[in-house]
Amino acid sequence: MTKIPSGGALLAVREGPMVTASVVDDASGTRYLEVNGHFRMGGTSSSRSDYRQAMLPLLLHPAPQRALFLGIGTGATLVGGSHMPGVSVLGIELSREVVDLLPWFVNPPAAPRVTVADARRYVAADRAQYDVIVADLFHPALDGSGALYTVEHFEAVKRRLAPQGVFCQWLPLYQLDLPSLRAIVRSFLDVYPDGAAWLNHYSVRTPMLALVATRDGGYLDTDALAARLRDPAIAQVVRPLGFDAPIDLLGQYLGGPRALSAFAGNGPRNTDDYPFVTFDARRNVHALKAAPWSLLLAVTREMQPDPAELLTDRPERDALGARLTAYWRARNRFLEAGAALPGDPRGAALIEAASPGLIEALRLSSEFDPAYGPLMGMARSLIGSDRAAAARLLRQIDEAAPARREARDLLLREFGVRKQ
Repeated sequence: MTKIPSGGALLAVREGPMVTASVVDDASGTRYLEVNGHFRMGGTSSSRSDYRQAMLPLLLHPAPQRALFLGIGTGATLVGGSHMPGVSVLGIELSREVVDLLPWFVNPPAAPRVTVADARRYVAADRAQYDVIVADLFHPALDGSGALYTVEHFEAVKRRLAPQGVFCQWLPLYQLDLPSLRAIVRSFLDVYPDGAAWLNHYSVRTPMLALVATRDGGYLDTDALAARLRDPAIAQVVRPLGFDAPIDLLGQYLGGPRALSAFAGNGPRNTDDYPFVTFDARRNVHALKAAPWSLLLAVTREMQPDPAELLTDRPERDALGARLTAYWRARNRFLEAGAALPGDPRGAALIEAASPGLIEALRLSSEFDPAYGPLMGMARSLIGSDRAAAARLLRQIDEAAPARREARDLLLREFGVRKQ
């Protein structure tokens, strides 16, 4: 039964033999897709995150032209992929009911091509090849989803990849337990021994991990990445999503094959003959009751990224490796600070609770914009209500990141304070 939040409304329902799909509006006006009255499959409030799910693997390929998306939800990730210049996209969705509800989230003229089919069967029967294949967040407790994390399915996907092709499997860390995650990683590495783990964003409320690999293995071409980010047509699409420079993307890197293998450890693979993830479904349902960041912090505390697993040559590692290591430390401190916030503070209470952790993250890496940007926003908001607090915060920002000028310039402009 679809749950309607207080003050919300049920906008549309489609019922089928396996799925009841509903479009729900909550009291704030956020629209989302719910399946079987229990699983939320995205909505209007997550479109930026959904677009980033498409852009990360598309940017990791040097020149993608054809992309296949397995599972579409509200269609936002598929639409995001279609915005990448020069890329033709195709979406595969099991549930006709979900496809029928797409107009509630995607304007028909902008809707890319979608085929109603079982993702496993489609990949096994297809004969086309794709530069990028993106698999959506499949909740392992949903009937049949465990089969999309098997060794056999990962092997079938690999056969559909063109030379240099990139496969990205997204995982909902807020809907998984640790044994299932380790089993999925072990299964992925069986097929893609050069695989790596990446984050989508730095939200602790809906953390998502991507397992990414290329058909042929090898290192990331950071020069090609930098060139693509400088391309005006691509920059117009990806900069609003926070991808201005290579470090904005590389900062999401969690670890390469050695780090992933150490994290996964020994244990069962998820296979058709031994569907561990399906057997573990009950515990994955229980995982929904845990703090959404629990598994994320378990991963970041245990997995240690190494620039040598990411960067191609020694001069590049020397130039960029130290910056990345600092950035990753700042990222992890930022996540810890977000998870430690008490309740749901707002306004001045949020600034008081959040700013110390953000300052600590900034001290670790002045390049870490997810801390610098919010801190500057906090300082600007304080100028109208508590100028003394605003000045104190701006001094802290400037001391934590002296190489950046924004805080210092605002201090001078608003308070006449010059750098000592």
